[in-house]
Amino acid sequence: MPYDLMEAMFERRNEGAQISGVYDVRRKQKANLAPRRLGEAIQFVALAAPECYIVRSATVAFGEKANGSLRANDCARIWSKYGMSLLDRV
Repeated sequence: MPYDLMEAMFERRNEGAQISGVYDVRRKQKANLAPRRLGEAIQFVALAAPECYIVRSATVAFGEKANGSLRANDCARIWSKYGMSLLDRV
């Protein structure tokens, strides 16, 4: 993921986002996750405990009419660069 795209995701961290494509290991079904801020969604996908969730097919949709999206590996890269600062409300 190019640096400028990662920076753009950081700038948009407070936009609404929806996570899909996550499997709940404990319930043995697709996880039904509530909408959250983009920074929180990136954190969830990047740090999901493998004993609880399988996120390799996860997609984080965000923006006006959910026209942007991130894959699990994108979330991991963004989280490794920005970490907890994604959770800042600015």
